[in-house]
Order: sequence, then structure tokens, then C-alpha cells
Amino acid sequence: MTARLRCAVALSLCFVAVSLAAEPAAWDAAKASVLAHQLVGATDDLYDAFYKQPQPPSTPRSARDYDRLHRDIRRLRNQARGLAADLERGEGREETRAAFENLMVTVRWARERAQSVFITQDVAARARAVEALLDQLAPFYGSPAPAAD
Repeated sequence: MTARLRCAVALSLCFVAVSLAAEPAAWDAAKASVLAHQLVGATDDLYDAFYKQPQPPSTPRSARDYDRLHRDIRRLRNQARGLAADLERGEGREETRAAFENLMVTVRWARERAQSVFITQDVAARARAVEALLDQLAPFYGSPAPAAD
């Protein structure tokens, strides 16, 4: 086998593997709804943990990061409630995909920002719990759950 042919075969196998990994799991509305309701509880816990933390010393940068984290956590809570309500109303994968993707992006930002804003790990740990629930929902949306950090 020539090097060019081996490369083409290897590349085509990679494309097949990627397309298989991106195949969404069979849609299970009941399971997705249960996970979304658990997600609501986890985002409420995250919100409560945020408010139990003492506000960091005020410098322009820390105040900005604190405000952004506050907005991210509020957005997470509201989006999780919206996703749960949409699923409860019977909306499916395609109708709720954007909400799921927004939650995934926002929780990652919140987790990273919490680690830089607070000395304690309470908020970051709660954000990881939210992220773990989203990872359980990910196969329903064709997103493989990422490997642990």
C-alpha cells in the first residue's frame, strides 16, 4: 500500500469515527425531562452557593469578573428553568438544542470565572455539578460528553 493510499484510508476512518460519535442518542423525552429538572435544582444550588460567598475585595477587574459571574449564574438558572419547561411542554431535540448549547457554554465560563473570582471552591464545585448533568444530556443532542479535566 502506498503512503498516499494509507493516508486516505486513515483519514476516511477518522471521518467515519467522528460522524458516528456525533450521532445523537435516541431521543428519550422522559429521561431528558428528568435530567432537566435535576439541572434546575443544580443551578439553584449554584445560585445559592454564589450568594453565600463573601464578595471579593473590590478592584476594577475583580468587580467586573464578579458581575460577569453573577450574570452567568443568573442566566444558567433561568436557562435551565426554560429548558425544563420546554421539555415538559413536549418540545423535542431540535426545539431545545439552542438552549442546551447555551447552557454548555455558559456553565464552562462560569466554572472558570468562579475559580478566578473566589478563593474557596464552593461555586466552582457547584458549577461542575451542573456541568455533569449537562454531560448526561449531551448524548441526546449529539454532543459526546467530554472527558474529565
